[in-house]
Amino acid sequence: LQDQTEDTATIPKVKPFPDRKIIIYFKHNSNDLPVQAYDMLDRIASFMVNNSDASINISGYTDSSGAYSYNVSVSQFRANMVKGYLVGKGVDPLKIKALGLGPKDPIASNATEKGRQTNR
Repeated sequence: LQDQTEDTATIPKVKPFPDRKIIIYFKHNSNDLPVQAYDMLDRIASFMVNNSDASINISGYTDSSGAYSYNVSVSQFRANMVKGYLVGKGVDPLKIKALGLGPKDPIASNATEKGRQTNR
């Protein structure tokens, strides 16, 4: 009888990114990626480049002012801006899902300016 050995592969554990939910606030009617977001996005990009199993879902939102279809379009554009930034830093675009949801599922009341700002 031959001695049988089992080949095993060590699968490295992917360390989870410490921040599960990142919020980037956009100015009203603006599609410009806020400069304040660059540092966090750079950290996310670095993590994703170094962890090939990592993926990310980007959800874009707006407040409820304006037409629904316009808000969905703006939120999709913003989500794509974030995706484009990450891709520009070397992240595989197939690992990123970007979806614009407009005013759906607000995290604050849209009755006040502060609430609307939070929902952007």
